[in-house]
Amino acid sequence: RSFHPAQMAEEEETGAHIPIRRRKPKNKPKDTAWRQQRLPAFRPVLNAQCAFPLTLVLGIACSIIGVFMYLSALNSLEFSLKYTNCTDKRTNSSEAKGDDVPTSFIKCTFDVELKEHFKSPVKFYYGLDGFYQNTRLYMASRSEKQFTGDILNKDGCSPLVNGTDGIPYAPCGIIADSMFNDTFSLTTADKEPVPFTASNILSSYVQDRKFKNPEQKSGETLCDAFKGTTKPPSWQKEICMLGVGEERESVGIGFENIDLIVWMRTAALPKFRKIYRNLDIEHDDGKYLAGLPAGNYTLTIDYNYPTAAWRGDKYFYITAEAWAGGRNFPLAIAYMVVGVFLLLVSAIFLLMCLRIRFLERKRVEAQMQ
Repeated sequence: RSFHPAQMAEEEETGAHIPIRRRKPKNKPKDTAWRQQRLPAFRPVLNAQCAFPLTLVLGIACSIIGVFMYLSALNSLEFSLKYTNCTDKRTNSSEAKGDDVPTSFIKCTFDVELKEHFKSPVKFYYGLDGFYQNTRLYMASRSEKQFTGDILNKDGCSPLVNGTDGIPYAPCGIIADSMFNDTFSLTTADKEPVPFTASNILSSYVQDRKFKNPEQKSGETLCDAFKGTTKPPSWQKEICMLGVGEERESVGIGFENIDLIVWMRTAALPKFRKIYRNLDIEHDDGKYLAGLPAGNYTLTIDYNYPTAAWRGDKYFYITAEAWAGGRNFPLAIAYMVVGVFLLLVSAIFLLMCLRIRFLERKRVEAQMQ
């Protein structure tokens, strides 16, 4: 009902009642047990008596896991070599000081002495120290759809999307642009190469579904399929040539290259290692079936990855892994520390339970007297 000002003044003089308009509340939930959260619920009250079994079981489990992981780490073998800023191209290399870092086409050779027999499986890793792959902008700079064959998809690749001429990068993003590209080869004292293999490094699901090259039409090469794209600014070769002619056994070409896939799986800590190759135990009629024998070897490194920009260090690892993986004492110690802590908490809870029972017995005896 609407009122004219003159009409309202007249009704005020005559004392007529003006009705008040009341609106119903909007979006008011219904008064039901479900909508008003009045349903019956289980609300556990934690006390020392009910928490004691939980902390005891978890403490025992963590302690046992930690002990077994520590024993596994003791049974595994590891050889590590720091090769940051090696500069000698012909003889045994030493580390360079300062910012004098080679940028490309540098070969470094190192003498490697294995004092023990490395039993199979033997794996080779490269490691970086001081390289942060866990920053938000770094981890987000990639295109998942591009790696499935849609080479023109650039979603999420900022700030490395297109080149100076507007041609899109393939692969795009900061992660791909900073890909590690040092290569390693190991030879025996008799100058025989130790066989590397890229098999069993990645699961078939990752290789077949998450990383695919673009479809090739009849008569096209892989470079034709990548036509219309350009390599990232820090790369030395086009994506279609990545992995071509590197080893006896192919490591994959283009987006299916194993080194690229391993690098795209970012690490959580600034000091990390990523798998490079496995020892090929089937080479030369199973000559290395038992593993890598003790002795002297020569490691040759094609030094392509500079460290001056991030002032970090580079490593090469040879590992003979046990059932729990490579040598990882910090993880085993962490499990044991957590287990011991939970057992101490369980002991405190047990004392609290005994004290409560003792006081309850005293109270009952006092009431009976």
